[in-house]
Amino acid sequence: MAWDVQMLFHLIERAILQCQKTLLQWGPAVLGWTLDRLWEVHDRQGVRPQQPFTRTVPLLTRLSHWAFRAALRGWILLIRVLVWLGGRVDWQTGGWYFRPWGRRGEEWIGDLREYRETRLASGQSPWVVELETLWQIGQLFLALIVITLSGTRERTQQEVMLRLTLGASLAVTKSYGEAISQLTKGLELLRTLPDTPERSRQELTLQLTLGTPLAVIKGYTAPEVELAYGRARALCHQVEDTPQISRVLGGLWRLHNMRAELRIARQLGADLLQRAQRTHDSGLRLAAHLALGATSSYLGEFASARTHLEHGIVLYDPQQHRSWAFLYHTAHPVVGCRSIAAWVVQLLGYPTQALQHIHEALTLAQQLSHPFSLAYALCHAAVVHELCREGRAAQAYAEAAMTLATTHADAQGFGMWWAMGTMLRGWALAAQGQGEAGIAHMRQGLAAWRASGAELAVPYWSAMLVEGYGKGGQAAEGLRVVDEVLAGVDSNGQRFFEAELHRLKGELLVLQATGRGSAGTTATGSARVGEVEPAVLREAETCFRRARAVAGAQQARWLELRAVTNLSRLLQQQDKRDEARQLLGEAYRWFTEGVDLADLQEARALLEELS
Repeated sequence: MAWDVQMLFHLIERAILQCQKTLLQWGPAVLGWTLDRLWEVHDRQGVRPQQPFTRTVPLLTRLSHWAFRAALRGWILLIRVLVWLGGRVDWQTGGWYFRPWGRRGEEWIGDLREYRETRLASGQSPWVVELETLWQIGQLFLALIVITLSGTRERTQQEVMLRLTLGASLAVTKSYGEAISQLTKGLELLRTLPDTPERSRQELTLQLTLGTPLAVIKGYTAPEVELAYGRARALCHQVEDTPQISRVLGGLWRLHNMRAELRIARQLGADLLQRAQRTHDSGLRLAAHLALGATSSYLGEFASARTHLEHGIVLYDPQQHRSWAFLYHTAHPVVGCRSIAAWVVQLLGYPTQALQHIHEALTLAQQLSHPFSLAYALCHAAVVHELCREGRAAQAYAEAAMTLATTHADAQGFGMWWAMGTMLRGWALAAQGQGEAGIAHMRQGLAAWRASGAELAVPYWSAMLVEGYGKGGQAAEGLRVVDEVLAGVDSNGQRFFEAELHRLKGELLVLQATGRGSAGTTATGSARVGEVEPAVLREAETCFRRARAVAGAQQARWLELRAVTNLSRLLQQQDKRDEARQLLGEAYRWFTEGVDLADLQEARALLEELS
């Protein structure tokens, strides 16, 4: 037998011996502890057996020791017999030398070593890592037996399936780099086989399994991700009526959604929901509702988005859907639903419900011990607090997300959360008076966000930057950014922050005309109407009214309140107090929660001035 195969079996034997050592060390102790606890229960209940369990522990310990030793030694003997037979018999040709693996066997040994080192480096318990490694070795060992008894073509097919199994299990344990390596090697092997329907089905499974770890490591919009899902979609046309088309649609939705190709993304989400309803698959319905809820929110269709997201939350069953939770999304689907629902209901005017949603998302993400989901929830928590104008809380969540993303800096997908956290931290710094540092952070984060290929939410990030420019007295730069972003709204359909952009434009126009302050919530001072040209006032008023109309059409009560507050202040300065009082009173009295938040406090103070 080749030296590398001998080494492989030697590694298996060492792992089993390590497992034996661990079981011999802890097995009897656990058994004895259990028996002692049973004795205590019987004692409390007044039912005493003929002799204490503790007297039987030495005998049971010896018996368990013998049982463990016999079972594990049996495995080692079996391995040695197979090694002996393998060195003398070629099951296919009857030859006397068995050298089927060569370089590939050495690769597998290296893969196992790298997997073990990666898991240990991640901080996982050595005990858990040893068991996980033993499980991987066991899968490889069983596959070797099957492959050895197969012909050349069957041998390659078996190895492809082995790579697929290892890759899928590695992805579940968050070892995304190793998963990509195994799945890529599987694809390379598959290309050596004849082009048959069976090969197409295997390649489809490999490409789909590869898509999610690629999105985490390379980024949502990476060319490698697009290539994997594009190839998978082409294979679906070759393999008729495959249920895997659902995962293809989910992967393509994620890609187009992050690129802000929202009309394509919405159609993919609708196709996903249609298929889910046809197949009566509740898990698929959850994925479809999350997709449609997310895309609808960025389109500015907040009521529809809320309905889809809340349907997704209700549909989730931890027991039924545990196995597929990360098939369609790199983050946990319920973490996604609750995180997006949080800022959606905030914009709809329900800040208390928003905080409840984001609290549930953070709690679930922490319970899952899934870093990507936790980064997702932390960033969205910062968004919710930014919308509430709570700078300190937003900064804390943003910095926590940045720290987590830095810990996983080898995965490009986490770079997105670093960029998002950097922008939100910048806004928080500017809101707390550190305007120059805040603007620098926001510009840095926005550049990193767009460099990754992501265009989603750019209007929101730009609005934060514009607000920072306003606080820093850089009205001209702010107006340039606003006009640039508003020009792209019609083409990409990202209308979810359109109202706020119109409002900010009105503020900046007044700020630029006076050089001293603005007419609204981010003012650095109060502008006097007499100091502003009538044409500028009319344009600013048009912006505020446009913001109010857009927010009203979207049912975005929070953004409508901001626009009405700006408009009412401007009307007050033009001596139109009755109209200002009526508009602001109607907007303010609609709210039933969050009355202690800054936007509502400002509206109430202005309403008192107008009364």
